[in-house]
Amino acid sequence: MPFNPDTATANVMIDGLSISCFNRLNRMWEVGYLRHPLHQLILQIDNEVDRFSIPREARVVRIETTKGIKPDYDTTFPDGFFDLKQVANRRLDPSTFNLEQKHNFRWAMNLDQGADIPHGDGTLKPPPYPVTIAQISDAIFYSNRLSPDNLFLLPLAADPTALSAAALQQKVFGKAADEIGAAIMCEVDGGITITVDGAALMQLPHRPEKPWIINLKNMPAMHHHGGSHQMNLVTANASDLERGDFQLYYDSLNVTGEKQTFWGLKSPLLSGRTDCNSGWVSKSSLAGLFS
Repeated sequence: MPFNPDTATANVMIDGLSISCFNRLNRMWEVGYLRHPLHQLILQIDNEVDRFSIPREARVVRIETTKGIKPDYDTTFPDGFFDLKQVANRRLDPSTFNLEQKHNFRWAMNLDQGADIPHGDGTLKPPPYPVTIAQISDAIFYSNRLSPDNLFLLPLAADPTALSAAALQQKVFGKAADEIGAAIMCEVDGGITITVDGAALMQLPHRPEKPWIINLKNMPAMHHHGGSHQMNLVTANASDLERGDFQLYYDSLNVTGEKQTFWGLKSPLLSGRTDCNSGWVSKSSLAGLFS
């Protein structure tokens, strides 16, 4: 059966400075939101004006189901996500992909295996600021949106303005998941409860053919998400680029190789976004963020 998040009870949209992990023991997704002082964790339902700012001291946000339909974690989704295997070429124009190819979770950047980012193996460590864990029940993770433009991957100490145009083009990484989705399905008389440190925040009953959108994003406080430019460029001049904040992941990640960072095309909006995308690890839990 084709994977179709549009039939879900809710889709959780995950973006910003965070690390996702499928806890195989508990069969539950965990998302560690790194509470960097310049970032703000916001919960928003659908496109409602009201937004709930998650306190920096909050430890656990739970998104739990009542009469949830557990995905087939044994066979179809053994890693908890929609998997079409490793992306062969991240530089291709996303318009050439069908919807399932765009939903492939492998567009999200893996942080600990060294396959996506050439910094060697990664091991989680506690960052110098708080972490809020989101526990999401009965979910299938997928890529919901791809970055509109190609990203450039360089060693952390490198300066792209010191590179020739030809050398810079060798640093094109391509696209990454700009936003991760988590599809949750419940029975028709079921629903979803959201709590923060045990206190009930809201309940969302199943509504047929109209999935709830639960935005849980950890972005720079003054950030304006997204941009209208859809250039999908491979070529660029160094002066067109600005450094993102991928290097902040090293606050919570020890690596065996050289640290890297992403550069991206400057947005026409005052977003400062560039690459504020969620990463993931293949570990069995996020316990390393706390000990």
